[in-house]
Amino acid sequence: MIICFYLQSRQTSHNGKTQMLIYNKVKSMDNIAKAETHGELEKMTSSNKGADMKVRRQRITTQAKKIILSVHKHLRDQDEKISETDLEIRTSAATGISVSSLHRIKQQSKWGRIQSPSPRTRKAPVLGAVDDHKRDYIRREILSFYERKEVPSIDALLRRVRGLPVGFSGCVSTLRKLVMFSKFESRAVSRKPTGL
Repeated sequence: MIICFYLQSRQTSHNGKTQMLIYNKVKSMDNIAKAETHGELEKMTSSNKGADMKVRRQRITTQAKKIILSVHKHLRDQDEKISETDLEIRTSAATGISVSSLHRIKQQSKWGRIQSPSPRTRKAPVLGAVDDHKRDYIRREILSFYERKEVPSIDALLRRVRGLPVGFSGCVSTLRKLVMFSKFESRAVSRKPTGL
């Protein structure tokens, strides 16, 4: 008996087209059900083990999780004497997911909340909101602190660049990233007066 599992994951390429990736091939459940020991299962699943370790965690949808649980139940019904560890190894070999992912799915089903992972959101680029003219002005402001023999701080710099020429609308952390991007270094300076 051969059962096909096509667990699909959507990935958007650079040109905006959606590609469907099939990350699980046809598995033969008869061979998995016949394996008696951990060693036989390891031989069957070890061919892709090195390649799978470099891949990011798969995003398993609700539908795929339900299929994985039904495979787990089907293998349990086939052999009721099998230990839970062997059953989990056989299920992970049949579905192509890791045993830890299977544990996570089983915990979710135990608590009754099998859900798809939330969609990935990308942060807006911090440095993309500031053009080159504003970056140069911020750089000149930092250098002007040294010309006036003052110690520049992020707070003082933020007060200066919020004015008219730049009109910087970011917060302190955004300004700190811009300063670091401009190849300036920051270090702690003691404020204690030195006795001369």
